[in-house]
Amino acid sequence: MKRRKQLKRFTGLFILVLVCMFSMNVNAQQVTVSGHVKDSKGEVLPGATAVEKGTMNGTVTNIDGNYSITLGQSGTLVFSFIGMSTQEIGVNRQTTINVVMVDETFGLEQVVVTGYQSQKKADLTGAIEVVEMESIENVSLTSGNQFTE
Repeated sequence: MKRRKQLKRFTGLFILVLVCMFSMNVNAQQVTVSGHVKDSKGEVLPGATAVEKGTMNGTVTNIDGNYSITLGQSGTLVFSFIGMSTQEIGVNRQTTINVVMVDETFGLEQVVVTGYQSQKKADLTGAIEVVEMESIENVSLTSGNQFTE
């Protein structure tokens, strides 16, 4: 009977030691990465996202374009911002990763604008224009936002 109690205590102590060692090992595998995100002109990008690939662990850059995130040493950070190409960068135990985002170009043929709404005439406070398809088909783009017919 006495021997059973000693065995239970030893087993409990052994499990406690294993749990402590495991938690230290898990903490040792984490790294905090920080840096800044800028565009190709060198301007900071506030609101850019940095997400650990394959997880929901992420952060957003502050008004100065700086971020900080804790993730696995061998993780991959995925940086994204509206209008910019997504970038994936392996952490590889780095603690500072500065990113320059590149503009993503796409043609006008990829943009679809739709609009439809019903309102009472009495509720309107602005101007409304109905555009027929025939007038849109005859419009060509010259430069910038200037249109010619």
